[in-house]
Amino acid sequence: MFSRFRHDEPAATRYNFHCGGRFSLTDFMRSATGAPVPPIRRNLMLTPATHHLIAEYKTTKWFGRIGQPMNDRSIVAVKSWEEAIDSCVSLEWENIRLDERNRLSVKLDALHTEEYQRWNDVIDDVDLLLMPTVDAAIRKVLKSRTATSTEFGKVVKLDTRLSCVEAEYGHLVKVDFYATLARWYIAGRFPCGWQGKRPYGKLMVF
Repeated sequence: MFSRFRHDEPAATRYNFHCGGRFSLTDFMRSATGAPVPPIRRNLMLTPATHHLIAEYKTTKWFGRIGQPMNDRSIVAVKSWEEAIDSCVSLEWENIRLDERNRLSVKLDALHTEEYQRWNDVIDDVDLLLMPTVDAAIRKVLKSRTATSTEFGKVVKLDTRLSCVEAEYGHLVKVDFYATLARWYIAGRFPCGWQGKRPYGKLMVF
């Protein structure tokens, strides 16, 4: 049986066969013919809060303040790309981000089941509006060789995508982990890990 939601995969690889769910005609046609099919356009139904966050992402100077001094005792300042990459691809950081994603989805499923059914649609819309900007920022960093890990790009895409999902459901559940990461991305920084054992400790930022 297919899982009900696969939160972090792009729309082209998600399949929802659960009762009352959404079946992708594009995916069906592609699997049947093997030929690429143009995406089916539909109306975007994101909240103003999500559109506002996407607009901020689109106008920010991505990673523009990397390496500049920080005077913020609430975080741990990272000193180099090497340290930032090592931290962002660590299993510990991946598990923290996964736990926070699951915390959001579990709350939605328990308290706002009908709204939770929109999860994949929200991700589709966010990807359509935001991912070209994020992809361009990632390519620029990788091209300059300041960061060399392809995992870096996956981390940034997932963080920004889920910050928008968090914004979309912010009027229903109060979870702000990815919103905190978003603030640092928009500030031209790179939130890349956690020092200490949660719920204690501090966010690591380059």
